[in-house]
Amino acid sequence: MSKKSYVEESWDVAVLGKLIRKKREEAGMRAVDLANCLEVRVQAVSNWENGHAALSAINLIKLCLLLGCDFMAFKEAFKFEVKETQVTKRTLVWGNGENV
Repeated sequence: MSKKSYVEESWDVAVLGKLIRKKREEAGMRAVDLANCLEVRVQAVSNWENGHAALSAINLIKLCLLLGCDFMAFKEAFKFEVKETQVTKRTLVWGNGENV
């Protein structure tokens, strides 16, 4: 039985790349400096910024830390669409048996 997904997600690598370049330039960093800090090739940074490749989530987190911004600085590149909603009641039970 396959798991049903209620949220469809995607990202626009071209938009993400433009945002990465903008943030890098605002921070006064060269692409080669960013590549060295992230321990990737400068070609990887170039591919990200030109929209030819997507970076991993861990590299996006590292990039945010290096550039002094948070993940939401790149929100324009991410698209989420709720396909169907389902409300269920869930009860969180602490170790002492107390319901929350």
